[in-house]
Amino acid sequence: MKKYKNLIAIDNISIEIHDNEIFGLLGPNGAGKTTLIHILATLIKPTSGTASVNGYDILNDSSKVRSSIGIVFQAHSSDNTLTGYENLNSFIIIGRSSIFSQKTDRRGIKVNRLNN
Repeated sequence: MKKYKNLIAIDNISIEIHDNEIFGLLGPNGAGKTTLIHILATLIKPTSGTASVNGYDILNDSSKVRSSIGIVFQAHSSDNTLTGYENLNSFIIIGRSSIFSQKTDRRGIKVNRLNN
Protein backbone atom coordinates (compact mmCIF):
# COMPACT_ATOMS: atom_id res chain seq x y z
CA MET A 1 0.00 0.00 0.00
CA LYS A 2 1.07 3.54 -0.65
CA LYS A 3 -0.86 6.33 1.00
CA TYR A 4 -0.41 10.10 0.64
CA LYS A 5 -2.28 11.85 3.46
CA ASN A 6 -5.89 10.76 2.85
CA LEU A 7 -5.33 9.36 -0.67
CA ILE A 8 -4.61 5.67 -1.12
CA ALA A 9 -2.51 5.53 -4.30
CA ILE A 10 -2.18 1.75 -4.49
CA ASP A 11 -3.66 -1.04 -2.38
CA ASN A 12 -3.95 -4.83 -2.51
CA ILE A 13 -1.81 -5.40 -5.59
CA SER A 14 -0.48 -8.87 -6.25
CA ILE A 15 1.38 -9.64 -9.48
CA GLU A 16 4.00 -12.13 -10.53
CA ILE A 17 6.01 -11.61 -13.69
CA HIS A 18 8.25 -14.42 -14.89
CA ASP A 19 11.41 -14.36 -16.99
CA ASN A 20 10.81 -13.69 -20.69
CA GLU A 21 7.27 -12.41 -20.10
CA ILE A 22 6.13 -9.13 -21.57
CA PHE A 23 4.02 -7.17 -19.12
CA GLY A 24 2.05 -3.95 -19.58
CA LEU A 25 0.76 -1.76 -16.79
CA LEU A 26 -2.29 0.15 -18.01
CA GLY A 27 -4.70 2.49 -16.28
CA PRO A 28 -6.10 6.00 -16.26
CA ASN A 29 -4.20 9.02 -14.95
CA GLY A 30 -3.93 8.84 -11.19
CA ALA A 31 -4.44 5.07 -11.01
CA GLY A 32 -1.09 4.49 -9.27
CA LYS A 33 0.99 3.11 -12.16
CA THR A 34 3.94 5.42 -11.58
CA THR A 35 3.71 4.97 -7.82
CA LEU A 36 3.90 1.20 -8.24
CA ILE A 37 6.92 1.43 -10.55
CA HIS A 38 8.65 3.84 -8.16
CA ILE A 39 8.08 1.42 -5.27
CA LEU A 40 9.36 -1.56 -7.27
CA ALA A 41 12.42 0.46 -8.34
CA THR A 42 13.02 1.46 -4.68
CA LEU A 43 12.65 5.16 -5.47
CA ILE A 44 9.94 5.47 -2.80
CA LYS A 45 8.94 3.21 0.09
CA PRO A 46 5.50 1.68 0.46
CA THR A 47 3.41 2.84 3.39
CA SER A 48 2.89 -0.83 4.24
CA GLY A 49 3.52 -4.19 2.65
CA THR A 50 6.49 -5.31 0.63
CA ALA A 51 7.53 -6.71 -2.72
CA SER A 52 10.43 -8.49 -4.31
CA VAL A 53 12.13 -7.77 -7.61
CA ASN A 54 14.41 -10.40 -9.16
CA GLY A 55 14.27 -12.25 -5.84
CA TYR A 56 15.40 -9.23 -3.80
CA ASP A 57 13.21 -7.62 -1.14
CA ILE A 58 12.61 -3.96 -2.02
CA LEU A 59 13.01 -2.85 1.60
CA ASN A 60 15.90 -5.04 2.79
CA ASP A 61 17.86 -5.43 -0.45
CA SER A 62 17.21 -2.12 -2.22
CA SER A 63 20.76 -1.78 -3.60
CA LYS A 64 20.54 -5.28 -5.11
CA VAL A 65 17.15 -4.44 -6.62
CA ARG A 66 18.53 -1.24 -8.18
CA SER A 67 21.61 -2.99 -9.56
CA SER A 68 19.44 -5.70 -11.18
CA ILE A 69 17.06 -3.40 -13.09
CA GLY A 70 17.11 -0.52 -15.53
CA ILE A 71 14.76 2.45 -15.67
CA VAL A 72 13.89 4.75 -18.54
CA PHE A 73 12.18 7.87 -17.28
CA GLN A 74 9.13 9.13 -19.16
CA ALA A 75 9.79 12.81 -18.58
CA HIS A 76 13.07 14.69 -18.65
CA SER A 77 14.55 14.27 -15.23
CA SER A 78 17.97 15.65 -15.99
CA ASP A 79 19.53 18.76 -14.56
CA ASN A 80 20.07 21.30 -17.35
CA THR A 81 23.08 22.74 -15.53
CA LEU A 82 24.98 19.42 -15.74
CA THR A 83 26.74 17.87 -18.72
CA GLY A 84 25.40 14.67 -20.26
CA TYR A 85 28.12 12.74 -18.43
CA GLU A 86 27.24 14.34 -15.09
CA ASN A 87 23.53 13.60 -15.54
CA LEU A 88 24.16 9.94 -16.39
CA ASN A 89 26.70 9.69 -13.60
CA SER A 90 24.08 10.81 -11.06
CA PHE A 91 21.85 7.92 -12.16
CA ILE A 92 24.79 5.51 -11.90
CA ILE A 93 25.45 6.57 -8.32
CA ILE A 94 21.78 6.05 -7.42
CA GLY A 95 21.46 2.70 -9.17
CA ARG A 96 24.76 0.94 -8.56
CA SER A 97 26.07 -0.21 -5.24
CA SER A 98 29.59 -1.31 -6.13
CA ILE A 99 32.50 0.85 -7.17
CA PHE A 100 33.32 -1.70 -9.91
CA SER A 101 29.87 -1.25 -11.48
CA GLN A 102 30.19 2.54 -11.28
CA LYS A 103 33.60 2.48 -13.01
CA THR A 104 32.32 0.10 -15.69
CA ASP A 105 29.29 2.30 -16.38
CA ARG A 106 31.43 5.44 -16.51
CA ARG A 107 33.72 3.81 -19.07
CA GLY A 108 30.64 3.03 -21.16
CA ILE A 109 29.60 6.67 -21.04
CA LYS A 110 33.06 7.80 -22.17
CA VAL A 111 33.21 5.22 -24.96
CA ASN A 112 29.90 6.52 -26.28
CA ARG A 113 31.24 10.10 -26.10
CA LEU A 114 28.52 11.29 -23.76
CA ASN A 115 30.96 12.91 -21.37
CA ASN A 116 30.53 16.45 -22.73
